[in-house]
Formats: sequence, structure tokens, C-alpha cells
Amino acid sequence: MDDWREAIGDAIRQWSDNFEPHGYRVRMECWEDYHPEYTGIRKQDEYNEELVKRSDLFFALFRTRCGDFTKEEIRVASGEKIDISIIKDVTGVASPELESYLAALAGVKNAGDCSEAIEFIKEKLQEYIMSMPRFKPDGFKLESKQVYATIPQDRAQSRNTIGNMIRSLDALSEDVLGVRCKYNTKSMDGLKGCEYYMAVLKDKLEDEDIRELKHAVVNTSAGSHPSYSVLYYNHGDKALESCPDLKKLVSEKGIFESPFDSVYRIKFNLLVWLLSQRLLVIDKSSRITVRDGMVYYYSYPIVSAALLGYKDLSDSEILEKILADIRSRLLGLLEHDSQAADKPIDLKLLDKDIQKAKAINNLAEELNKAARQEQQTLMAEIGSRISFIEQGVRAENVAELLELYDRRIELEEYFVGCDWLEPESLLRTELARIKHVEAFPEISYSQNLDVDKLYGRVAALADRYGVLDPEIEMKRMNYANYLARNNCHREALDIYAQTLTNLRKLDDGSVLMANYLAPLYLNYIHNLTNLGLEDRAVAIVSEFEQNIEKWNDRGLLDFDVRAYRILCISARLVFRNSKNFIRYIRQGFDYWSLLIDNIDLRVPVWHRIWDDVYCYFPIALSSAIIDSGANGNRIIDLIKDIVERACRYLDQGVNIEELRRTVMRANLYHNLAKVYSDSGYTVDAREVMTKVLKWRRLVFSKAPIPAFEESIAEALLLLGATYINGNFDILPQTRFETALGYADECLAIYQKYNRGFLEQETRVYEALLLKGTILYYNANLHKQGVRMIKECYAWSKRHPDNSYRNVIESEYNRLIK
Repeated sequence: MDDWREAIGDAIRQWSDNFEPHGYRVRMECWEDYHPEYTGIRKQDEYNEELVKRSDLFFALFRTRCGDFTKEEIRVASGEKIDISIIKDVTGVASPELESYLAALAGVKNAGDCSEAIEFIKEKLQEYIMSMPRFKPDGFKLESKQVYATIPQDRAQSRNTIGNMIRSLDALSEDVLGVRCKYNTKSMDGLKGCEYYMAVLKDKLEDEDIRELKHAVVNTSAGSHPSYSVLYYNHGDKALESCPDLKKLVSEKGIFESPFDSVYRIKFNLLVWLLSQRLLVIDKSSRITVRDGMVYYYSYPIVSAALLGYKDLSDSEILEKILADIRSRLLGLLEHDSQAADKPIDLKLLDKDIQKAKAINNLAEELNKAARQEQQTLMAEIGSRISFIEQGVRAENVAELLELYDRRIELEEYFVGCDWLEPESLLRTELARIKHVEAFPEISYSQNLDVDKLYGRVAALADRYGVLDPEIEMKRMNYANYLARNNCHREALDIYAQTLTNLRKLDDGSVLMANYLAPLYLNYIHNLTNLGLEDRAVAIVSEFEQNIEKWNDRGLLDFDVRAYRILCISARLVFRNSKNFIRYIRQGFDYWSLLIDNIDLRVPVWHRIWDDVYCYFPIALSSAIIDSGANGNRIIDLIKDIVERACRYLDQGVNIEELRRTVMRANLYHNLAKVYSDSGYTVDAREVMTKVLKWRRLVFSKAPIPAFEESIAEALLLLGATYINGNFDILPQTRFETALGYADECLAIYQKYNRGFLEQETRVYEALLLKGTILYYNANLHKQGVRMIKECYAWSKRHPDNSYRNVIESEYNRLIK
């Protein structure tokens, strides 16, 4: 299905251009972009991790057969909860194996031709984008290079191929060169404004083709439009034979031809031209390499050396010849052609070419030296202005400061690439920029600077250059927190683990390292417990507890050791099956009571540990008390006391933002509503929970992240449950409709964020059990409710470690058994 693959790739290129003004880019991840030399040796694991799992939409296309790797990719995508679509080309005769395979898949879309498939993909893409938040387009635009191509009708099959190739190269050039490579197809108007032109000829030319070719040939030169162009054809092709005046023009331009033996040659030539726009010197530092006869740029394979005419040479020899060829083509100075050894050499011409070859190197060195001096002057000017502004940073000058940091980072990245600057200097500049972005979030947003993305960027740069630094590891942890908040838990867990590994290597037993490690342990543990990964969480908690005692003995802790012990107990209270569960509750309550009675409300804003101790811990503590099975007025009074004491801290804490107050207040009162509900005070529970739902909807409206929407579902679940408490056979219609509305909204949210972790699936079945119980008490939908309750019970039996097991079994035994 190569024809479909290329047509779809080119269509995605066009859609991306159309969506870009509205703030969206569409990227197609396709293994040919990474490994065109693929020969069947297993790289599927790499494709699964780098391409499949990182995608938002997944399309599988079939015609007559199906391969094991394709089936594997579909399985991997299914496990990631990616939106999957299956398309079948009905023009082919499917093998029995394919028919059997497709029969087992849901929602297979039949397509009579490629255009139908493209239209279906477009509809899915539009539907997906419409479901996303509305973003303003980026204020910062990458530099774009416009490419134009003349492809006559007898080469029509190359149109999609060329468009798809440019799509692939655009992604590469954006990632590693910081420049877009965009395909312009607007007839002669587009040609006159483009920087690079290509023609792919065979035998026939239309009048429009000839006009385009003549314009390009006449105008191709340095600084013109187009500035550098290539004509592709084979010597057996007849297109120029019928146009002698055009053939004469072409022959006068020595660089204006190249054999059309592969689209990869076109890709290579276009990449060389893009390099010439960004680099002054083409040498080994340009990141071109040759491995096993394949020419790479960074890790991207571009073209086989054999296609470029290099055979029977070592990789290093091929690289030297390729670099020399690029330099000579770009500078256009050498005229000497290689000749056979049995022919005499014109020594005068040879001496002339030797001098020109030297001139190339001398020119490159001089240009390189001059550029370095110029850029160092620019760097000094930028640094001087930054230092002046930083003497008194204010809201009115921070926008200029951030723009200057952007330019400084751009220059420093180039210096690092040329080995003129140590990577540590670039990373220090990145950290300095992050400090200002954190201090002025609203202005940073107007500059299109997302601090969470900057955390990820500085961590990626540190990995690229092999730099280990504790401050960068804290930014890596912040990036993991951002991913966890946005339901990207697998990625977050990997990053937490990497951060912990790196900080262990850096741990020198100092106060500084204790301060770095403590918040990392807490965030990592919280993420693991929130996903039900108890074994891993217990191991990390135990390691943290051992470190706490060690740090306390050495006097390395900034705060009362009981604060740290409380936070470890908070993690252990999530594990309801622990034999020490009740002991942890009592110990945690005693520690917390002593600390809350000696509150210091003047702690700096960055000491978030006290928010955790005074507010988040009582949330975990009250949840644990409720789950311990205790109820009645004594427990209600205890929970109310905990909630009220924590809220006093919220009311008086001068360094707590209003949004955080609302989040913590809602979480505290959620538990009060739960103990009311468990103790039979349904009206009180509903009244409190209605306030909690209102607070959480307010928080989500101001910060629409998955974690806050999931907290809405948590409130909906408990609120819906208050309508089925009591003794009755049938729910009144009004109560039924209200409760069902809460259950359906709750279920939709939990299903939306289910990525297959045990606790995420448990929440889905909590909501399903609520809905099933509501339906159970409706005369018309009773049987449907019974089926849902049975489904929840069957799932719980298959997953006995789920945290809702007791409730599910209790409801099943009460209503069904």
C-alpha cells in the first residue's frame, strides 16, 4: 500500500499547514522516516515505544493481507488507550487470514479508494482536534524555507511521494535545525517566492511546466528566488529533447541536474541545502555520519551511500568524500573533473584547482572565525542587557528579558554544537530563564513559554550532553509532576525513577542533597500509591524512611523530623491491607496534633512541606479513619475536628494561593461528607458534598487539568450515592434521574482517564457499580442494573487487590446473591 501511504502522508502535510494558523500542528509518525534501510531485522520494540505509544491517533490500513508486526502495533496501541481506527481497502481480495482477523475487530471502516480513506482520517482528525482545548496560535514562528516542485503529468505518481518526503524532512529540520521546510504548491506565484526549486522530469512537458522550468533556471543563484535548485531526470528521458532552448539553459547551469534514481537522493540534496542555510562550515561537526553504508543526519537515516555513487569504500572514506562533495557544490568553485589514471593530467589546470581547493578551506576558516567573533559580540551585548534588567526585574520589563533569554539560548545552542561552549553554560542559562518564567507566569504565557515544557526541555538537554546536576533533576521531577497531573502516568513513572537514580549518584550526604531528595521521594510515592502500585510504593517508602532517620541523626533536616514521618505515614495509610494500618492512623494523628498546635504561619512560600503536613495529611488521615470501618457520632466529631483544625491553617496561611486553598478545602470537606454518608446522615452528606462539587468545578474551570476533573468525578460518585442510601424498593423518578445523571457524568470522566492502571480501572468500576445500583432500583431498568453489578463483581474477583473490593462484594451480596 505504498501509494496510499504516500498519499496519506502528503494529505497530513496539507492538513498541518491548514491547522497551524489555529494553533495546532499535525505530525505523522512513520517508521520510514527513521529507518528507510529497514530489512526485517527486529526493530519493532523501538517502533512501539517511539512511534506507537507516543501517538494520539492510530490508523491501521489493510488491503489483502496482514503482518504480525502490524497486529503487534494494534495490540500496543490498544493497551495505551489510543484512539484506534481500522481501514480496509475493499478493492483487493482479502486473504482468509485477514478476513478472520478483521472480523474480530470492532468498527472496521471500508474504503473503495484512497480518497475515501483520506476523508475518513480527516474526519477523525477534525473530531479529535475539536475535542481539545482551544489554544491561541504561537506568537513565535520558526523560520520557514519554501520549496516548490514542477512535476509533469507523466511523473504524476511522484507528487504524493515528494509531498510526503518534504513532510518527513520538515519534521527532521524542525527538530534539529530549528527551521521549517514547507512545500509551496501555488503555481507560478509560489515559485517566485520560494527559496528552493526542484523539477522531476520524464518525457513530456506542458506549457506551464516549461514556463516554470525557464523561470527557475534563469533565476537560480545566490540570494535569488529560488536560490539553489535541482533538475532530476535520467539520461534516457526525453523531456528536454523537445525543448532545445530549455535544454541550452539547463546546460549552462552545471548544478541544475541530478539523476532521478531515488526520492532519497532528493531528500539528501534538500537536506544539504537546508544545512547550508544554517551552518557556515560543512564538516564532521555538522552531524552528518555514515554507518554501514547509510548516510545519517543525527540519528535520522537519509540515503544509502550507494545511491550517491559511493561503493567499495569504508564508512569513514565515504563520509570524507560526501563532505568534500557538499563543500564544493555549495561554494561552486571547483571545475576540475576526475579522470582515468591512464590519461595525462593538465598540470596547469590541476594547480589551479589545488589553489581553489585551498581557497575553499581558507574561506571556510575565515568565515567561521568571523562568525564566531560576531556571535560572541552579540552574546556580550545580550548578556550586558540581561544583567542590567535583572538588577530590578519588574512586570513591565520581564517580557523583554524573556525574549533576550530566547536569543541567548539560541546562540548558546549553536556554540555548544560547534564545541565553542561547554553544555553546562547553556544549561545554566536555561535554569535562569526558568526562574523568571516561574516568577512571572502570566507574562510568560503571553510569550508562549510553558514552564512545564521548559522543565522537560532542560532535562532533555542534560541527558543529551551527559550533565548531572541536582537542580536540573528537580526540574525533571517537576516535569514528571506535570505529566502525572495530565494523566501521562507511564511517562511520569519513568521520569521519577530516572530522577531518583540520578540523585542517588549525586548524593554526597549534604544538607542540599537531603533537601533535593525529600520532595522527590514524596512525589514519586504519591504517584505510585495513586495508581495502586503498592509493591513499588512500599519499597520507595521504606527507603525514604531509612533516609529520614539517617538525615535526622546527621542533623541534615530543615524541618521537624515528625513532619517527614507524617508524610511517610500518609503514604502508608493508602495501603488498607497493611497489618499496621490502625497503628499508623494513631501514630500519624499524634504527630500531626502536636505539630498543628505549634503552627508557624510565616514559613516561606516554597516550603510546601507544611501544606502537605497541615492540609494534605489530614485528608489522608480522615480517609483512613473512615476506611478503618469505624463510624458513628464519635468518628464524625473526630473528622470534624481534623477538618476544622486544618481549615484554620488554610484561613490564616498567608502564603497559600486561593486556588490551592479551594482544592485543599474541597478535599477536606469531601471526607467529612463521606463520614456523614457512612454514618447514615444522608442529608448532611449531600449538603456538604454539593459544596465540594461546586468548589471542584470552580477549580477545574480555572485550571483544566485531568487531576482536577477526576476530583469532580470523585465528588459526583459520593453525591450520587447519597440518593440510594436508605430502605426502599423503587427510587422516585426525580431522585432516580438526578442520581443517574451524577453516575453517568462520573463514569464518563473515569473512563476518559483510564490508562489501565489498577486504581484507574477501580474508579471506573466504582462508577459502574453506582450506576448499576441506581438502575437496580428502577422497575424498567432493573435487569440492566443486575447485569452491571454482576459485571463489577466478576471484575473484582479477577482483580482481588483492588481498593474497592469490600464495597463491591458487599453490594453484590446485598442485592444479587
